Amino acid sequence: LDLRALSGDISYQYTPTRKALPYQLSIHALNWQYASNRNKETLQDFVFAWKTKQTNADEKNNAHSPSLLSQNPFQKIKITTPQLPLAPFMGLLSALPLPQNIQSALRTTQVKGTLHALALTWEAANSNPASFYFVQNRNKTATSSTMEDHYSIQADLQDISFASTHKNWPELTHLSGKLAADQTQGRLSLTTQDSTLGLPDVFDGPLFFSRLEGSLVWHINKNKEGKSNWKISSPNLLFTNLDMTGMLSGSYASDSDQLVVRGHIDKLSLEKAVRYIPKQV
Repeated sequence: LDLRALSGDISYQYTPTRKALPYQLSIHALNWQYASNRNKETLQDFVFAWKTKQTNADEKNNAHSPSLLSQNPFQKIKITTPQLPLAPFMGLLSALPLPQNIQSALRTTQVKGTLHALALTWEAANSNPASFYFVQNRNKTATSSTMEDHYSIQADLQDISFASTHKNWPELTHLSGKLAADQTQGRLSLTTQDSTLGLPDVFDGPLFFSRLEGSLVWHINKNKEGKSNWKISSPNLLFTNLDMTGMLSGSYASDSDQLVVRGHIDKLSLEKAVRYIPKQV
């Protein structure tokens, strides 16, 4: 991590009476500047609390040991912050000794925008090991969590953009709205202007929308073989751009591989309509 300047106020606290999350790292204010960039980055009021998979005796004896996180996987974590600028935060994450698959994902993706009122929790199942170790096991591939693990996330999205070097991954720009999700279901409410959506496997090029409003709802369940099945639906998706204006509703079920779309188009430029037709119909 090549920095030109670094300053801040960070505190660490171990509270054994707070059994659910006895460890807490609080970034009250952190200011830094990369050597290759003149911009000054800031992170404020960021709280990371956790519990490790160890006995109460281990916690008492090793509460302040530097090797605590390297020897014990996480059992539960919670992250809260009123505002999280994603680009500088992802830059910090890329410098941490995380597992190889997480490091690879950070190197091949670019995320911009801001999360407001972020509340993220994750808890491993009692019989399931936590999905990664912090230091000593950074070169091992993270164990994938089963659906028995629990997580939840709530956040307001402001001007989120996502891009990847992976050829067939989706790309989007200037996405705003509200997100609420857990391991079984989720909802994304969109209030977006001047955004683009790229689905390389579906369309020949990215689609531009001057207005995109509505909601996406999804549910996840397991079949008897333990495979996760997704059902995604949108009851009302309003869209507007230079070529067309309309509304869509639809659903997709992964177990039946069935896509159902309904809606109407109030305005359409016929000569440009072909760009909105999927490659395979």
